[in-house]
Amino acid sequence: MMLTPASYCRAAGKRVERKSVTVRAQLVHDSSVSLQIDNAFEIIDPQTNKTVFRASRFNEKIHITNGALAFGKRLTFPPELLFQPTRAEFFRLNGVLYRGSLKLIVDQNKILAVNYLPMEDYIKSVVPSEISKLWDYEVLKAQAVAARTFTYQHRNVNSDKHYDIPYGLQQYKGVIAENARTSWAVDVTFGQVLFYHDKVFPAFFHTVCGGYTEQGEAVWPTAKGLPGVTACSYCSNNSYFIWEHKFTRKELADKLNKAGYKVNSVDSIEPHEKAPFYPRIRSLTVHADGKRIVIPANRFRAICGYNVIRSSLFTVTLSGNTFTFNGRGWGHGVGLCQYGAKTLAELHKDYLYILEFYYPKTELKRVY
Repeated sequence: MMLTPASYCRAAGKRVERKSVTVRAQLVHDSSVSLQIDNAFEIIDPQTNKTVFRASRFNEKIHITNGALAFGKRLTFPPELLFQPTRAEFFRLNGVLYRGSLKLIVDQNKILAVNYLPMEDYIKSVVPSEISKLWDYEVLKAQAVAARTFTYQHRNVNSDKHYDIPYGLQQYKGVIAENARTSWAVDVTFGQVLFYHDKVFPAFFHTVCGGYTEQGEAVWPTAKGLPGVTACSYCSNNSYFIWEHKFTRKELADKLNKAGYKVNSVDSIEPHEKAPFYPRIRSLTVHADGKRIVIPANRFRAICGYNVIRSSLFTVTLSGNTFTFNGRGWGHGVGLCQYGAKTLAELHKDYLYILEFYYPKTELKRVY
């Protein structure tokens, strides 16, 4: 893995301004929002780029009236507004403190709230939201690069949308999540992004792979052209490695019915397609009421609950009226295995080794 030279200059916890790029992170999509700004700010109409309101403080509930944004004493404004703090760049949305500025957009009769902030500040909240801040620095650095690569790729492909990153695609909890250890890991990997075949790709990550990572397109049909899979023997020393869950026939039928599959009773479940060289299931055949229903494994996990059927690496058996699922791992299995990376770091492997291990044949570059 080749790394373009970088200068690293920051002490843990101390903010240093360096050129970055802006990320637009979706925060909420709701009928109303509560916004608080404790310093001077201005409200800009993005359509005209003109200031429509200016004050030293703001604390209002914002809602929609006749397709317009409204707050205060029945004041109405255009359907898009940019709230730009002019002193300390902080605001609270629904009680959560964020950096940067905020755009509110009327979208399908709801308010779409989008946080505009530097990429590096965004990643400083994502990393400790996705992984333990107490883990080895090399894991934190690997996670920072993965999260930045994932974000940068979405920023490139979503330029024509209102936001780069939809809510929940990565864990982003605002300023409260920031931590000196993880912020340091972000700083020393400043601007570093992974490339595969000379293209930035969505560098997925997950909790525990269970022994084998998975191809992206096996989970999401559109996730093509990602790095290959990895046999991982480093994630077995944690309580998430092995799991089991039981469903009665009725419980499973109820879940399938809620998902739109009309069944009365589930007779059997068997693998429909497996990965070619490792024991992950890619789709299942559900036999019910004389019907044969093929369901992609990730779709089946969503129906049953991602925290119930924790991975696509499992077996299923039927005893009497009960289906038992025995599996390994937690998550979709694509890309970085966080607990495997943790063990590699404890074995004194650096973040470059970890990234190469889970994203084989990739190249690390600084993009700003």
